[in-house]
Amino acid sequence: MSIESFFTTGITYKVPTETRDAAGGVIETLGSAVSLLGRIRPMTGSEVLASDKLNIISTHILYCLPESGLTVKCRVYYGSDTYLVKFIKNPMTYDKYWMVNLELIK
Repeated sequence: MSIESFFTTGITYKVPTETRDAAGGVIETLGSAVSLLGRIRPMTGSEVLASDKLNIISTHILYCLPESGLTVKCRVYYGSDTYLVKFIKNPMTYDKYWMVNLELIK
């Protein structure tokens, strides 16, 4: 059974665009939502502890197909939850699926 059989719909992400205002400050604007097939699961306590030791604070993992527009600057949305993308892993460098570390924004 392939991992794609566990993917669900309803996950979207938005890509931010940064511009500068007249005073030189950065203004971030989120683009339109892009649909994504995947599965989000909460991390276990040991996974959170391990990622904390690597200075990556993550609470959830998104499994999805490789997505060219998804970067560490994006925000992921599922239901009423919003997540920040913290790190993107390509397990075994096969480009079959990604494991994306997310941080739940409260």
